[in-house]
Amino acid sequence: MSDIDLEYDKLMPMYQDYHDTYTALYRLHTYDEDELLQIYQMVKTNLIDKNVFMPYQILEQISKIFKYNNRYLKSYWFIFKKIYEEYKPEKIDNISTAFNYFVYQEYGTILSFRKKPRFKYMDNLSINIHEENNIFSAIMYDDVKSFIGFTQNDNFNESQQLCTRYLYPHKKYQRQSDVYSFIEPYCYLYPQMDFFFFD
Repeated sequence: MSDIDLEYDKLMPMYQDYHDTYTALYRLHTYDEDELLQIYQMVKTNLIDKNVFMPYQILEQISKIFKYNNRYLKSYWFIFKKIYEEYKPEKIDNISTAFNYFVYQEYGTILSFRKKPRFKYMDNLSINIHEENNIFSAIMYDDVKSFIGFTQNDNFNESQQLCTRYLYPHKKYQRQSDVYSFIEPYCYLYPQMDFFFFD
């Protein structure tokens, strides 16, 4: 065994709680309140109470992680609120614009004033991400039956685009980073196998 392997074997158990907590956050796939409370407790115990991160730093991270798993935005928002209500930070400069807006809507507090001017563009921003009964909602929730219905409708526009700046990751490789074709979120963010096999 090399020295590197030995060091890894010593270090990994020391940081297992940290690893498990971040794995739970990045791989969050539940709306169940009991499971969300367990994840919240892991964050509190393993990251905040052990002084690995300050509460505001965890809130910053959660406010950005959701973009890569936004189907569970409500779950991230639940955990965010639990931490926010317990520690009540007055300022979070690097909070995502979406979460800054949601905090303002729910609590009347602005955590990052430099992002406040963007609020005027966010009237339609919702914790639900997409309106019910549209193709993007069908894609997000793996509703193949509705998806087929949308694509077979005479008014279906295959060039339809999703314009979202705050709830999806930025596409750094394109100039218009806030525009997705209807198929991109389906392939990139919600890779559901059922969509590839429908008749």
